[in-house]
Amino acid sequence: MDIDAQIQVLVADAPQDGSHMPRAIAEAIGPILARYARLLASEHYYILQTLDRGDWLLTTVRSRTQPGVEKRLVYAFAKREDAICSQPNADMKVVALSVPVVEVIWRLTAMQSVDSIIFFDKPGNFQSGTEVQRDRLQTDIRSELERWQASQVPSNLA
Repeated sequence: MDIDAQIQVLVADAPQDGSHMPRAIAEAIGPILARYARLLASEHYYILQTLDRGDWLLTTVRSRTQPGVEKRLVYAFAKREDAICSQPNADMKVVALSVPVVEVIWRLTAMQSVDSIIFFDKPGNFQSGTEVQRDRLQTDIRSELERWQASQVPSNLA
């Protein structure tokens, strides 16, 4: 499913409770998600997910140059085989789940325990990926939503 169709799924799945959420996703949030998704090579990514709780596998990395600095990451792989090969512990019960790229990026906005998702597009290459930072993504969405909300005010309102 292409990126535009993935955005339409988000719009369709938005709460239909009389709020403006479907329009906000279509007109403000969707374009931001699409912009991020178009920086990546694949329309779907494989995410390692625990079998027992269904959580995405979280990896904590520490800075070599700055003691005490950590990042909590989720890795996303364009190829299922790469996701399976990347498992840090063969005894851990995980599965490689295919997730549309827009959904991966959208879910990142709500994952307070995750700092970034690293997308690996080149098969077999775990050294070079594209990082999408949650804070930056949230800032971009917040800014666009503020612009969008301001544009919703009728011009004849006195």
